[in-house]
Amino acid sequence: MEKDVLDIFNESIVAEAISKWLGNLEKLKLLRQVENFVYEFDDGIRNFILRITHSSHRSRELIGAELH
Repeated sequence: MEKDVLDIFNESIVAEAISKWLGNLEKLKLLRQVENFVYEFDDGIRNFILRITHSSHRSRELIGAELH
């Protein structure tokens, strides 16, 4: 991961992202930190993967294509 991306990435970004999925920050497990940040968590019923990618790494169109 590039230093400039690491410098601006912080726990509040992760907390905001996981809150949108009603996840618990304490249950979050970092799986990978290479081109993006990949976490695993559960909501007590289901397991989820949360990927946070800096906009310099993927455009909105590319992310949409990946989701499709």
